[in-house]
Amino acid sequence: ILLFISLFSMDQTLRDEILQANITLHKDEAALYDRIHPELTNDDERDRLRRLLNLSVEKLPSGTPLRALDLGTGTGFVSQELLKRNFQVDAVDISAEMIERLRTKQPEALARKQLKTVVQDADRFLADEEGSYDLITASSVLHHFPDYSATIKAMVSHLKPGGSLIFFHE
Repeated sequence: ILLFISLFSMDQTLRDEILQANITLHKDEAALYDRIHPELTNDDERDRLRRLLNLSVEKLPSGTPLRALDLGTGTGFVSQELLKRNFQVDAVDISAEMIERLRTKQPEALARKQLKTVVQDADRFLADEEGSYDLITASSVLHHFPDYSATIKAMVSHLKPGGSLIFFHE
């Protein structure tokens, strides 16, 4: 069990400025994101993610629909792999443009209600969300959270007993 302690209380104005900077950055680069970040989505990284997910899924209960939360989903690199494993996926990102890229890639999953997309910052989503998850993922996103230790603590509180938390490409 990992214990994370927030070393400071973030000023709300600073937190809002950080979130707005993330919205602005990803609005401008969403259309290009997958092409300008091959270090995140190349074949080696995809294979590494698949191995990690396979190890995690082996430890989860079988026979029931598994729920996953992909925080900071971006264009959906991790969410797409979760969908292939038949997870019910809640994909959350602060950028409407990034979420739209994922929605464009996964119309069938949206139609079957296997994928739910949410445009919201991670901390607000976690504060509002009452559900729990078998698996929570965050890939290449921790540095975007204003107080990532508080976010991680909130993520852990939403795990089902025996659930897994995966940080990828951090």
